[in-house]
Amino acid sequence: MNDFKYRPDIDGLRAIAVGLVLLFHANLEFAGGYIGVDVFFVISGFLITGLILKRQSEGRFRLTDFWVRRIRRILPASILVTAVTLVTAAFLFMPDDYENLGESVIFQQLMVSNIYFWQSFGYFTSSVEQQPLLHTWSLAVEEQFYLIYPLILVGLGRFSRKTQWRVLLVLFFSSLVGSEWMVHTHPNAAFYLLPARAWELIFGGLICYLPSPRGLGQSLLNKVSLVSLLTIIVCGMAYGVDTPFPGLFAALPCIATGAIIYLNQNELTPTGIFLSSKYLVRVGLLSYSLYLWHWPVLVCLRYRFDGELSTFAALLALGLSGFLAYLSWRYVETPFRKGIYLTSKRNLFAAAACIPAILLICGMMIEERDGFPERLPPQAQHYFEYRNSNRATVSVVPEKLYRGDIPEFGDLDSPIKILVSGDSHAMSLMPAIESACVDLGIKGYRTTHSSSPPLLDFYLPYSHKRRFGLAERSLEYNRAILAFAIENEISLVIMSAYWDAYARKDDFKVGLEKTMQAFEDAGIAVALIEDVAFQRTDIPVALAHAAWQGKEVNLGVTAEAHARKTKSTREAFSQLNFDNVRIYDPAPYLTDETGFWPAQVDGVPNYRDRHHLSLEGSMKLTELMRKALLDGIPRTALIGDHPLQ
Repeated sequence: MNDFKYRPDIDGLRAIAVGLVLLFHANLEFAGGYIGVDVFFVISGFLITGLILKRQSEGRFRLTDFWVRRIRRILPASILVTAVTLVTAAFLFMPDDYENLGESVIFQQLMVSNIYFWQSFGYFTSSVEQQPLLHTWSLAVEEQFYLIYPLILVGLGRFSRKTQWRVLLVLFFSSLVGSEWMVHTHPNAAFYLLPARAWELIFGGLICYLPSPRGLGQSLLNKVSLVSLLTIIVCGMAYGVDTPFPGLFAALPCIATGAIIYLNQNELTPTGIFLSSKYLVRVGLLSYSLYLWHWPVLVCLRYRFDGELSTFAALLALGLSGFLAYLSWRYVETPFRKGIYLTSKRNLFAAAACIPAILLICGMMIEERDGFPERLPPQAQHYFEYRNSNRATVSVVPEKLYRGDIPEFGDLDSPIKILVSGDSHAMSLMPAIESACVDLGIKGYRTTHSSSPPLLDFYLPYSHKRRFGLAERSLEYNRAILAFAIENEISLVIMSAYWDAYARKDDFKVGLEKTMQAFEDAGIAVALIEDVAFQRTDIPVALAHAAWQGKEVNLGVTAEAHARKTKSTREAFSQLNFDNVRIYDPAPYLTDETGFWPAQVDGVPNYRDRHHLSLEGSMKLTELMRKALLDGIPRTALIGDHPLQ
């Protein structure tokens, strides 16, 4: 590259990138808006490489100077947002969520928050809605890259530019190939970790080695620039939570970003002029602070109001984020970047060590004290404790199933045997099933696995959104369950699952029919348990918040809302026509006389989150489970003076 100067069009590109991320996180249509981070990565790689190459060509590049600039650019605003988030969450968060926040602060200050979130939370799972520092994973990726990449360029400095280009090209393709492989084998790691993301930053750096685009013709530059910008926007709209990402799907917005940067370096195209408009440039200048603030603001407001924000409230949240971003950009980010504060390197490095250390200690204290539950008044603590009610889960993996190493329950000496099959919703029914089995003298086996439908020849692809499921292994797993049931002369299979999550797939009915047919052919009865209502918010948290604020709330779901949500499941169940299959509805045991599904009864929550029953909620279905057992156990299975005789 012949010149390396300030590019207003790049600030405009930053504005597009941060806009996509904000719209995605605010649930405002752009389901693929997370690609804004990839746009940032390419821009960052280009700017960092260009800066280093320019300083090297002038003979005045120093690693310490480089890292000083990175510290001034990244750390002050990040520290401010983290500190404000910790204080704000102390007045909002339940103890376990505050404990998780403290834990994430520890990893963030060590520049490895991406590793923490990789190990703890999928980026597209509902659990991240209580993680206000989730977005710092991308900062960690850049920080890790900045520690390694300058050393590589320094090492390559003694070689020709052509050799440097070739080495970076090898690194680029190695990372890209690894990213594509990880997307299909370890998708959560691919999303969060540097090895699967480094190619995006390196790609931006490779642009700096390209010859001038002057000879391409202005008409071509104009057209390709416009198509590239449209490509970024379309990807932000067309991609979604189930798009295999990053991998090759990330290449499209990255290439488009690189094209805009490259083609506008000498003379701005109409697209470059648009990106250089003063309004986009202003947003671009605020983009770092805006990125830092928006997610904690959204998380805290959603937490405060117990669920999703309306479109109007989401827009207000983004407006508040913009106001906070301006303040931090004006009074923190800009003064530090220009060296107005902490002018000496010694003082800067001392502050860069001491202040993160203080935050790290705060995070350790929060984690050590379990999120300081004493912050909550007694009634709020009472409700909060239900979040751990009935949380024990048993995910039986295929290997244990093949060995016959399956958890047993009920009357272990009984000749009558049943089997429970399903996902975490089946797990939440276990207290009622076990109680009924003990009462009736029945032995049970438990073959359950989270996020895995209990149907033959049907599975959910493994993705960022479903990181706990068996995915394709569900096929062999459910075949093995059928074989186990036949071999062990199981009389009845109780089957429960988050049916609504599966019924939306086209092949659900086929898998359901095939499963019921297989059990009927084997002479095994099946009790299909319809799902409980999906509550609009995390019930223990909402009740605890209400008690914390001294308010009374009447949370729950109407019969009509539940019917709408489970329409696909009910239609599929109604089309089953098998002699050995009976369908059981838990509604009569968990609703009032109007069909309303109350979240709590007499101060006792029926749920431990949005859609899993608490221990008390589950126990209300004991009579339903007794009925299913009595209906499904054939009288020929009874021996001697068994209680069911």
